[in-house]
Amino acid sequence: MSHLNTAVRIFKKLMDKGQIDRETDGDLFLEFRNTEVRSILAEFEDEMDFRIVEASNTLYLVPDSGNSLLGFTTKDFREWVASDARLVDAYLLCYISMFIFTCSTAAATGIPSSGSF
Repeated sequence: MSHLNTAVRIFKKLMDKGQIDRETDGDLFLEFRNTEVRSILAEFEDEMDFRIVEASNTLYLVPDSGNSLLGFTTKDFREWVASDARLVDAYLLCYISMFIFTCSTAAATGIPSSGSF
């Protein structure tokens, strides 16, 4: 299989699932480390304003902050709050949501990642 086909398969999987895990998609995860495949994906990243981030044996597709195709723009954040909302109102809503989520998942241990559901 050509390097271009492999890069497209990785990109397609990231678009479908948002991530590639080493446990479930080991072949694609290892192909990502191929320099030719990585250079093709780097061109995709530059042209489409996203980044592929590797963390804990998982690859994630992360859109850049101004990417209106794959992500959200600041206008989208403001419109979710109200039609005449300011950007600071949208960021405040995000902060409050994260705080509530953290408090609700902390459980008795006080560690947010160990909450029971």
